[in-house]
Amino acid sequence: MAERTAVRIAVALTLVSLPALGAENIVFVNAANDGASGLHTLKVLRDAVVKAEPPAEKAIKSSIVLEEPTAHVAQGPKQVLAEVNRLLTDGKAAYNRGNMDGATEAIAQATAMAMSTEPWPETFTAIAELERLTGLIALKQKDSAAADEAFRNAFLLNPQLATLDSAMGVYARMLKSKDRGTGQLVIKVDPLTAWVMIDGQKAQSGVSGPLEAGTHFVSASREGYTGQLMRITVPKGKIVPVNITLLEATNEPDLMVARATVLAAQTDAAMALGAKKVSELMKARFVVLVRPDDAALYDATRAQLGPFTKVEPAIAAIVDALRGAVPKPLITDAEVKSIEEKRAQEIAAGASPDAWYKKPWVIGTAAGAVVVIVTTVVVIGVVAKRNPPTYSFNNWCHASDCPPQN
Repeated sequence: MAERTAVRIAVALTLVSLPALGAENIVFVNAANDGASGLHTLKVLRDAVVKAEPPAEKAIKSSIVLEEPTAHVAQGPKQVLAEVNRLLTDGKAAYNRGNMDGATEAIAQATAMAMSTEPWPETFTAIAELERLTGLIALKQKDSAAADEAFRNAFLLNPQLATLDSAMGVYARMLKSKDRGTGQLVIKVDPLTAWVMIDGQKAQSGVSGPLEAGTHFVSASREGYTGQLMRITVPKGKIVPVNITLLEATNEPDLMVARATVLAAQTDAAMALGAKKVSELMKARFVVLVRPDDAALYDATRAQLGPFTKVEPAIAAIVDALRGAVPKPLITDAEVKSIEEKRAQEIAAGASPDAWYKKPWVIGTAAGAVVVIVTTVVVIGVVAKRNPPTYSFNNWCHASDCPPQN
């Protein structure tokens, strides 16, 4: 596993509430080429901060994700719907060739994906098409009951299908003539402000109006949360409870992009840009970029990236920042002035001008880019070596030169 060429990522998210440190929170995010090495360094940093401020320990909450980018990153809703439509096309092609098994398999995969993504209008349209194709297959197989149920669902989600051709119109009218009876739903959602829909139409939480007995599609969504779509069977004369709890949406794919920016950085500006993106995604004021033997602190409120220092002083800088101290910038105003004066003297003496001041990171710092202040710290581990460093609180050493441990 250690020899695999695919980059592995270990992402550890740790939320810490620290009333004793001016209400600052800590989030440790490890993104390393070598997951084990990065995770080890992350734990050392986290434990050291807790050691310096014991009250922080009770507030730590951790979750770790180890995966390969591009292989296991969850697809976005647009990607999911694109795959659903591809499978739908494959299913139609299989049906036209008389391959009912192939069509059924494609429908099953596409339906499962559609039911797991955001309840967008495009989602309901795709499910309606899948149901219509299911009905056509059922007719081929002379299963009238399955065909009726599938076509009913298709017309329910997309009434326009009844006008697709004369045969669909006749089938829709025939289904409407059947008295299936009615039932109701009692819908409870969390959060309460979530947008509720029944069969793709706007609805409300609580007791629904009378619904035709049979299958119905209930969904809930809200910005910042992952939407849910459920297939519910409503029996005649029954009231069915439906409970939907939405989970906060994850931004892990975006974090991976930000991490890649940091790893690929060739300049201070590019590295600061990656740190800035992480701070925005995590709503963090500070970002600590960690390498095997040193770390640098980025302050989003000043758009400044500090210098890389050894791990022990880096931990002290993190604690100081939590306590309200201003992090040391990569280059101070006094240093800028000193360099300007020195370069002016060199140019006056005949040296070629060096446009160092035109570097992006200098321009970015001078422009004073500001990110909204929030009380969070993010630590990104950027580790390039295979051997994980081995640290203790009182003895800092690298794995290559540490004494053997019993």
